Amino acid sequence: MLQATTQDPNYADAHEVAEFAATLTIAFLLCRELGHNWRPWTARAINGGYERALRCTRCHTERWEVLSSTGAKIKGHYVYPEDYLHEGLGRIVGDGRDALRLESLNRAIADSEERASA
Repeated sequence: MLQATTQDPNYADAHEVAEFAATLTIAFLLCRELGHNWRPWTARAINGGYERALRCTRCHTERWEVLSSTGAKIKGHYVYPEDYLHEGLGRIVGDGRDALRLESLNRAIADSEERASA
């Protein structure tokens, strides 16, 4: 049984994470569980520095950064695809991360069993 790791409202409840994980596409689930697979997408020189965007090859989240002329990160933000975020869910840590892993494992097992029976 999943247990919440904290009562802090800034952190996601593990049961709510499990419900959310079940609705995610495999690309979104893998990025949430394993992290994004960043690749350079675009870059340009601006105001004596640089702006670049990295894009995840799985889920297409964009990571935008403004860099100084020395490469120091000045600011950045993310642009997420529709349905990637869950408004009000909170930060996924502890048992919430476990819920993501379990959903991913259950899907991998089901896929393996399906391939074995084909």
